[in-house]
Amino acid sequence: FFDGLRPSAAMLRCGQRQRINMRQRYARHLWHRRPLSRDNVGAAASSAMAAGAPLVRRLAYEKTPAYFDLSNPALLACAVPRAELLVMLRAPAARAISAYQMCAGHIHGKWCQASIDEAIGSALTRSASGSVPRLRRRHLSPQLKRLLTMGMYSAHLHRWLEHFDAAQMRILWLEHFKAEPFECMDAVQRFLGLPPHDYRASATRNEKGLWVIGKSKSSSERWDKTPPSPEVNATLHQFYAPWQRTLAELLRAHNLSLLPARPIPG
Repeated sequence: FFDGLRPSAAMLRCGQRQRINMRQRYARHLWHRRPLSRDNVGAAASSAMAAGAPLVRRLAYEKTPAYFDLSNPALLACAVPRAELLVMLRAPAARAISAYQMCAGHIHGKWCQASIDEAIGSALTRSASGSVPRLRRRHLSPQLKRLLTMGMYSAHLHRWLEHFDAAQMRILWLEHFKAEPFECMDAVQRFLGLPPHDYRASATRNEKGLWVIGKSKSSSERWDKTPPSPEVNATLHQFYAPWQRTLAELLRAHNLSLLPARPIPG
């Protein structure tokens, strides 16, 4: 969540020769090309404008699954130093499985044509019986490597905390959001300092029993989702276990959990 996007001056201070990525260009587009109006502030704010109430704050936001592990937090901190960052994570083994299934069944990439058991079996290895699985260093496609390293959340979070204050960040889990979406949205509003909104009033349950507002994306996902074998599933959980322990320590130390009373998913 980017509050008050004015990147140009900060960008000059941080080095104008640095390359601006596409998302920062889009942020600048939002600031320069989309002034506040009744067409783009939402129904609640539009009603307030119609009643003559001043809008003292602009809230712009962007979402992308690529930010956390690929973007340069130092560059983003230069462009939007007052950004409020809400990171939604998913249990890493489940995320890796889902990402591979999506590639195989929807994107049809060359690197994901093997079965998920074959792919994970070729990517992870053990140095000894009972040891923690580790990533193979050779003969591993960049896409499969990224699919697995993306779930090393604590490593990525460390990079962001070097450039953003912990008070600007919160971590939300997909598993918590699916189970308690309205509690999560209340917590999001408190974090951002927004007035409360009753999302339950406009939400409906889709065919899978999930709360949605508007069209349900999950209803249209029809590709094959054959799960991995129990052995491969266990290997993935063992691979991520040390990273999840480190992440739990990091979240507690910096008070980063949006719902601190909830344990992090395995």
